[in-house]
Amino acid sequence: MKSYKRMTSRQAGTVAGIITVILAACALLLALIPTKHESVYLCEICPHNSTVKHDDVGFYSDYIIIANDSGDDLNIAGYALSDDKNNLQKYILPDVVIPAGETLTVWAAVPNGISMPYVDEYTLYTGFKLGDNETLYFTAPSGETIDAVKIPRLEADMAFVRESGSSQWRKGVPAEKTSDEVVVSDSVEPPRFSAPSGFYDELTLSIEADDCDIFYTVDGSNPYYNIMPYTHPLYITDRSEMDNYLSSLGPISLFDVYMPTEKVDKATVVRAIARSADGALSAESVATYFVGKGLHEKYAGRPILSMVVNPEDLFSGEKGIYVTGNLWEQNCDKVDTESESFDHFLALTNYNMRGEGWRRPASVTLFDGAGLPVYTDNVKIGIRGNYTRYVNQKSFSLFPENDGEIVFEGLFPNSGSSLMVRTGGPEDMFETGFRDEINNRIAENMDLCTEKSIPCQLFLNGEYWGSYNLQERLDETYIAGRYKIDVTNVNLIKNGEAVSGKNSDYQTYREMRNYVESHDFTDESVYRQFCRMWDIDNLIDYYCAEIFFANDDAYDNNVALWRSRDTGMGQHEDGRWRFILFDTDCSDAYAEDSIASVDSFVDGHCRGYNPDVEFYFSRLSQNPEFRDRFKNRFEELLRGDFSYERIAPMLDEMESIYREPMVLSVRRFSDPAYTAEQYEERVEVVRDFFKQRGEYIWDYLTLHMAE
Repeated sequence: MKSYKRMTSRQAGTVAGIITVILAACALLLALIPTKHESVYLCEICPHNSTVKHDDVGFYSDYIIIANDSGDDLNIAGYALSDDKNNLQKYILPDVVIPAGETLTVWAAVPNGISMPYVDEYTLYTGFKLGDNETLYFTAPSGETIDAVKIPRLEADMAFVRESGSSQWRKGVPAEKTSDEVVVSDSVEPPRFSAPSGFYDELTLSIEADDCDIFYTVDGSNPYYNIMPYTHPLYITDRSEMDNYLSSLGPISLFDVYMPTEKVDKATVVRAIARSADGALSAESVATYFVGKGLHEKYAGRPILSMVVNPEDLFSGEKGIYVTGNLWEQNCDKVDTESESFDHFLALTNYNMRGEGWRRPASVTLFDGAGLPVYTDNVKIGIRGNYTRYVNQKSFSLFPENDGEIVFEGLFPNSGSSLMVRTGGPEDMFETGFRDEINNRIAENMDLCTEKSIPCQLFLNGEYWGSYNLQERLDETYIAGRYKIDVTNVNLIKNGEAVSGKNSDYQTYREMRNYVESHDFTDESVYRQFCRMWDIDNLIDYYCAEIFFANDDAYDNNVALWRSRDTGMGQHEDGRWRFILFDTDCSDAYAEDSIASVDSFVDGHCRGYNPDVEFYFSRLSQNPEFRDRFKNRFEELLRGDFSYERIAPMLDEMESIYREPMVLSVRRFSDPAYTAEQYEERVEVVRDFFKQRGEYIWDYLTLHMAE
């Protein structure tokens, strides 16, 4: 007979406690298992949506999918979603019907500023975002919790999904994730061309691939879909007299846009793939050929960038990033375009979209002044800039195809992973094209982070696309490369936002701002503390440059500053804030607000935000030590880096480099009758600015920085 020990009261209490914990855990698990309630439940959650799908106004927000498995349509008005167990009705769904057997997507996001004018009461934004390891609750109008699930940590574009009626969730590929990428085989070698990219008087091109069929295109289109079998060598000629293709597509802006009626110059882009006997496909080979003496005379001798992109990725309504596109067509009737409050620059167009989902694959080749291809890379491209997006000659950002890679590695020493192909913005793109470049050159020896660039002519799928600057792009990798610190240690703030998206980075920035705002800088101890927070030499050089250049689009825009999150052994790992000089196109007498005689301490800024009222400078200039230090440094620069004797040779060089490319570019995008004489007049405006600027600014410096 089995004997039993009687438990002590302490043991009994321990067991009872364990049972209580187990029951509580079971209750929690039961709460997280969906119960059937009118067959409506959560079926998919994507907390890091970058490229899966976008909402009706173009944004790749996180999303939640609700399923209706019943045989009847279901109105879910009054149902609610929440990420807070203490507030289960955080987002109450409006009067929306989920058809029988269908699903409904709800966007877990706060509406973007661009999208706000286009959304209505039926646009399903929760107003909160999803986070890793947090619980999402779905409740009925009665307040009953229908469904609850804890979201695990997921990689970008992965989802937490489950099958109909199942209580089991799993990590998986989103149901609506689509891809038009072709699967290529490493076992199939790409085709080989008999001639490299470059300039030729005439060219007969052979293409080879061992034991494979070859397919190709010569107009820049995708060889995986628009295929032509290769049967014999190709005789390549100058295609310039052929009809324009990309240059005739649009609409590319909501403003009056000049579209060339004359035929633009054209190179020949050959794209080819190989297909083995078992149907496996190779990666593609791409080459750009400038054939004919006319192209050689016009373009050889200066750098050229050839960019090859699937045409639909730029100009189709659905996918095109260069056009107004479907986003505008589907939403334009929601706003009054004739109203004074309507902002054309921020209209809901394809080209105004940002993020990974609005980047497209491209092949880019850089030719040197001798016409030889010196760099070739596969990249992702996106439209760049803010107000520059609305113009017809748009700028591009070039991102590496894969994480950890660098676009044109080695082109700019100590640079970041991405680059940009930029015009002079709306202000300088039809003027000199070099204002930002010469400002960066002038400031290159100062205690500032500046951007290096190479002027080049762009050919897009073989069609001439104007004069650009291939330039370093400002992001965390650029700071890391420039100052030789780990990219994970960079806190970069651009126009008041943390580039990393981390709340801790933004809070550190806000704490610094709060200190500046709440303290009296006539107090020496306050100024000393500020100098421990800021690299004061960098700050002084930054304001010297912006004031000298009379940049009227600075201080409240185009503002970037950074610091190391943690201190380290490196010279710039001291945790102090530093300014970055960038986007200075609105300067150097580009308009009446920035002429040589302007007192840019108190005047000239297009929005009235001059240094005398600017956040940092207005407070710092109350301090005698700062004023004295600033005045001495500015005078030193006026005798050296800012002197006309130093700048004049740079201007001569810029004019020589840019004259012919800019004339061709303005003819292509604005005025077919534009002349070199007109361009020289634009340059003379800049030359006069720098000739006179030193004398004027010296007087203003003495006036405003006096004891």
